Amino acid sequence: PNGDLASGAFRNGRRTCLPAPAPDTSNLNLWNILKNNIGKDLSKVSMPVELNEPLNTLQHMCEELEYTELLDKAAQTDDPYERM
Repeated sequence: PNGDLASGAFRNGRRTCLPAPAPDTSNLNLWNILKNNIGKDLSKVSMPVELNEPLNTLQHMCEELEYTELLDKAAQTDDPYERM
């Protein structure tokens, strides 16, 4: 009744957790990084890569499929240089 797994499926049809845990980004904050580096040349300050990554899997998948018309066009091209 509380959504537990029963033979591979949820009893109430809703899942209670995601299949993979999301990375902990609670300590990443752009403002804190900037505040801690006041007066420094920001081009020399290393920024965590998580600031530029998509927020969730759906955004990540959408980025890969953003230019599907170009991928289809490249797949139909015989010349490998034009395909690139």
